[in-house]
Amino acid sequence: MRIRPAVVADAPLLAWVMLEASRGHVARGAWDVWAGDDEPRTLRLLERLAVQEVPSFCRFDGFLVAEIDGVPAAALSGYDPAAPGMGDPDRAIASAAEHVLGWGPAERAAADQRLAPFMTCITVPPPAVWIVEWVATRPAFRRHGLVHDLLRAVVEVGRRRGFDRSQITLFIGNTAAESAYARAGYGVADEKRHPAFERLLGVPGLVRMVRDI
Repeated sequence: MRIRPAVVADAPLLAWVMLEASRGHVARGAWDVWAGDDEPRTLRLLERLAVQEVPSFCRFDGFLVAEIDGVPAAALSGYDPAAPGMGDPDRAIASAAEHVLGWGPAERAAADQRLAPFMTCITVPPPAVWIVEWVATRPAFRRHGLVHDLLRAVVEVGRRRGFDRSQITLFIGNTAAESAYARAGYGVADEKRHPAFERLLGVPGLVRMVRDI
């Protein structure tokens, strides 16, 4: 096994990782809601987000990839929320949606409206916190410790960039992910719940986990 920075050619893997991570332990996640429950189309959108020049927390250069025998098997990203495009990815999403879906402002507004219940549990990250996002492993490679090794690697990237605190967010009730993050040194900081969120996705909200780095 080796861990390496993602490259443009990893875009199909990264698109799958972002979609899978957004779903957590349930069948439907934020990307499904926003893009309209068309998985092939959503994957094309996420591939575009991964490779386009417009910065966002979906671009390939924020990801690390774990390989087993040369086969990309898992990935995650780490980013500074204060960097351009990270705290507010709207410009990147608009660009990708126009290119892949042919959407203009009206279609994006409708998608944003569909996603509004999800946003009830989103919180603005504290300042100077290294954010870990989009964590997923291909099913054939699970139970190999890849997430643990990737988390160690991405935390080290954050430390080298001057951060001393890291954060990761997941669905309340995703016990497998919570246990994996706890083994990597993260502890529950707080939760945010909302009835509209639960009606949309079937889970009560989001839990935020943090650790010193």
